[in-house]
Amino acid sequence: MLPDMWATLQRLELQIGSLMYRSLFGGLRLIARLRREVVVVNGLELPYLRGGKGPTLVLIHGFGDRKET
Repeated sequence: MLPDMWATLQRLELQIGSLMYRSLFGGLRLIARLRREVVVVNGLELPYLRGGKGPTLVLIHGFGDRKET
């Protein structure tokens, strides 16, 4: 395979993988009845997930870069 074709296929694979990942977590959020919201603090947008019933529970993660992990 030509190097340019290989690079193009790798980019396509990453784009498809990213789309599948977003679709999967979007579906899981729907099932769990979570909605994505954003709060702005000092000009910085911080996304979070909101859902459920009862008292507020705040979970702060320190691993990974996704709300789901």
